[in-house]
Amino acid sequence: MTQRELSAGDMFHLSFPLAGELMEIETRVVRLDPAPYGRYRAGCEITEISDIHRRAISRLADGSEEAGSASERRPELTEALTEARQNRAFG
Repeated sequence: MTQRELSAGDMFHLSFPLAGELMEIETRVVRLDPAPYGRYRAGCEITEISDIHRRAISRLADGSEEAGSASERRPELTEALTEARQNRAFG
């Protein structure tokens, strides 16, 4: 959520605490949707993340039961989205 009116393609750095660590990532806005109270919901993709922070997020995700079991996840959807992003970047 942000009060800034961003545009698709805008890039910025984010720093935020997660699981006791300060995460620092670079992101690119891929979509911006209006939200209540004059705010916007920004959909972003991570463009830069250190291996240390990637592993920390992975550990956190592995320990979370909220994500569902492996059989409930949809790896084919993740693969299709990744392929679509690559095609868009190179197309």
